[in-house]
Amino acid sequence: MKSVWIILASGLSALGSAATAADLPPMRPLKADPAALSVDWNGLYIGAHAGFGRGHSSTTLADPNAIGASNTFGGMISGLQAGANWVSPSGILFGIEADVSFPNYIDSNSVISALGSARSDVTEKFDMVGTARGRLGIVNGPWLTYATGGLAWSSTRFVNTPPSGDEEKQLRQRFGWVAGAGIEYAFAPHWSARLEYLYSDLGSTNVTFASGTRYASTHDFQSLRIGLNRKIGDVASSLTSPAKWIEPESDRWEIHGQTTYLAQGYPTFRAPYSGPNSLTPNAQMKATWSNSLFLNARLWDGGEIYYNPELAQGFGLSDTVGAGGFPSGEAQKSDFPYPHYNTSRLFVRQTFGFGGEQEELASGPTQLAGKVDVSRLTVQAGKFAVTDVFDGNAYAKDPRRDFMRCAPAIS
Repeated sequence: MKSVWIILASGLSALGSAATAADLPPMRPLKADPAALSVDWNGLYIGAHAGFGRGHSSTTLADPNAIGASNTFGGMISGLQAGANWVSPSGILFGIEADVSFPNYIDSNSVISALGSARSDVTEKFDMVGTARGRLGIVNGPWLTYATGGLAWSSTRFVNTPPSGDEEKQLRQRFGWVAGAGIEYAFAPHWSARLEYLYSDLGSTNVTFASGTRYASTHDFQSLRIGLNRKIGDVASSLTSPAKWIEPESDRWEIHGQTTYLAQGYPTFRAPYSGPNSLTPNAQMKATWSNSLFLNARLWDGGEIYYNPELAQGFGLSDTVGAGGFPSGEAQKSDFPYPHYNTSRLFVRQTFGFGGEQEELASGPTQLAGKVDVSRLTVQAGKFAVTDVFDGNAYAKDPRRDFMRCAPAIS
């Protein structure tokens, strides 16, 4: 499903989306008087983050003559984190956290370096970067400021393409150190949001290919990211005055989540002819895995913002060629051995009501629950799928849950 940047105005319509079978129920926090809320930062938590990463590398290629170069790389990143906190009676927080981040789906963003000579053409890419850190912070009610540091690592791949065309590949793990700082705000008993900066020095590595080509590199990586954490376990003890939580639900924001794993395959079949763009007649089994968050917030009366970050990985049958109507819509946006990040949707929506009869909009991944006028004008701007709005097909609209047709192989 293609996404486009578009500005859309639609009259007298409801822009709704039903939650899929794999969609988690929306998370609606209790509302509280901020002065009556005392947050307990102790305990375990899990979360996700997204932001921008940038690195610098220095490389040397010898085959046998040595050449060197430096390169700056980077782009959007996203990933997951988990950790645990302990707060002393004086308000000092001690914590540990591990995280992993993945590059953007744009291939060039993950290229650490590329060097070529008459005998070799070497490209180094990172598949993921991660850290295992300690945290030291100061708690002030719902606010936490902290410094952090510890071990950094990255998984990188090296590909050499000599003139013969026979690729030589190697995978390496790199290790170094990381330091940074951040600020975090608990906006509900279970939930907190953060802004964090990390600097990682990932050391050096040396690779020797079967052809005799030698490659060495060093690189660092910086990231600035926003994160969302959910505390694990009972949070009843985090409230000093439960009676002051005066409203059962919040109509300001919702969080949905979804994970989808699709496996497809077939046995060997006879094909009278086959070409590079045909569905191969050889038996195969391929799978894709995608993970999505839908973060929806009401900004003002009639104004809403929607953010849908995704991590996708896997491969389609025959690299998504050879079928007239491809049987997996998920495979068309994935072609990665490790997860890659993509902003699938990021848009704002303004609804102008004309009064009169109202209707109730159901909560969904791209729809905040609430009452709206039946007669209304909706203006939407940003990145989203056109089929979110215009496609009313109830049987084959969502590639993650709906029927997808198969078609014979074509050349």
